[in-house]
Amino acid sequence: MEALAVGNPAAYRRRVFALALLGYGYLVLVVLVLLALCAFFIASVVYLRALAVKLLFVAGAPLLLVLRSMWIKMETPAGERLTRAMAPELFHMIDELCARLRTPALHDVRLTPRVQCRGHAGTGASDCWVGIAVTCSSGCR
Repeated sequence: MEALAVGNPAAYRRRVFALALLGYGYLVLVVLVLLALCAFFIASVVYLRALAVKLLFVAGAPLLLVLRSMWIKMETPAGERLTRAMAPELFHMIDELCARLRTPALHDVRLTPRVQCRGHAGTGASDCWVGIAVTCSSGCR
């Protein structure tokens, strides 16, 4: 995939987008099948009684697990917020990477003790949390 990314970036982006759609499509299919099974078991409670309730739990538990796995909450870690004045070389490198990768500019850069390096683009504002281990690996003594 790296060769495709370098040789034909547009085709690479299309392939990554298609794979992401395929993954989400699979999740939607699983949720729809499990919802249909749950609806069928609820409708058959009158006829199957206890068996339908047991089957409802068999289909409902995976449904809840799949739905719960898609619910991700990312909290902003505690750390020192870095500004361009505090770390001009870091922000220069970030700006170069954003320009080269054609990504949105970062609005919040924080120095944290735990996170190695993490980026998040969610509500329109992009942020990056850089762990101390990452910054020290490039020259701390």
